[in-house]
Amino acid sequence: MTYTDDLEIALPIPQSAFQMADRLAARLPHSKTAQVRQNTIAVSVVENYLHLMGIVCDRVASDSANPVMQLSADIADLMIVHAGRLECRPILPNAQVCTIPPEVWEDRIGYVIVRIDEAQQQASLPRLCPPR
Repeated sequence: MTYTDDLEIALPIPQSAFQMADRLAARLPHSKTAQVRQNTIAVSVVENYLHLMGIVCDRVASDSANPVMQLSADIADLMIVHAGRLECRPILPNAQVCTIPPEVWEDRIGYVIVRIDEAQQQASLPRLCPPR
């Protein structure tokens, strides 16, 4: 998927997101740490944003919270109560392409790209614009 939307909402990444990401990544082999860390931060940012919007999430029910799934797949889902799984795909600050791994092509209500800038402790989400 090519990322071309210049309209973004900037959100702070709380220290708790970094701490959780570091804790989860530390339990896994080195080859998976960066992926799990970025996925965890992306899910945390989306979860915090949806909470502010009054949307109920169940992170514990998400596959991305399952250590076995973290080890075996590139998953960054967030369970939205009464709706389904929302995939939260992290990208780096200057990235123009967001890859959607095959293991998350199904069983998703949607995908959100999360641009993560750890140096600024900030993430950006695409702003949804109504059709014209």
